[in-house]
Amino acid sequence: MNAQTLALVVSAALAVLGLLYAVLGWRRRRSPRALLHGIAVAVFFVGAWLTGVMELLANAAHGLVDWTRGQRLDAMMWAGIVCAGLGVVLYVIASFLSGVSRAEGRQRREAAMQKRLGVTGAPAPREPAGPDGAPAAEAADKAPDDFDEDEVTAILERRGIR
Repeated sequence: MNAQTLALVVSAALAVLGLLYAVLGWRRRRSPRALLHGIAVAVFFVGAWLTGVMELLANAAHGLVDWTRGQRLDAMMWAGIVCAGLGVVLYVIASFLSGVSRAEGRQRREAAMQKRLGVTGAPAPREPAGPDGAPAAEAADKAPDDFDEDEVTAILERRGIR
């Protein structure tokens, strides 16, 4: 199969999958968002075929297959395979880890700074005062969007979640 035919077949298949996603998304949720996403995917792959990008990718795939067929599996090749595999495994593991919010990151940086300053013997920096004269940490605790753990627990118990 030549590159033009492969590009046409792959583009058509991906466009049909995009349209199928659009139809199923519309039927299931009546969501214009899902409908537009599916249509966008279909139009994108048609555009990629019309501009010749899909043919370029097909040529790259043929080149990759030819390169793979001509390789010998020596020690350097195995080292590369192991490194690439390790990279994929680490990426998958990292995707399962929870992220750190900005507030949590800021708290971690401040704790590390306090620890570093405490080790060197330098005095800890004073907390700036809030608008009512109380320390900023106490003023932050009074923020309306900052829930206390007891408040969250009470809300969960009211909803029957334990």
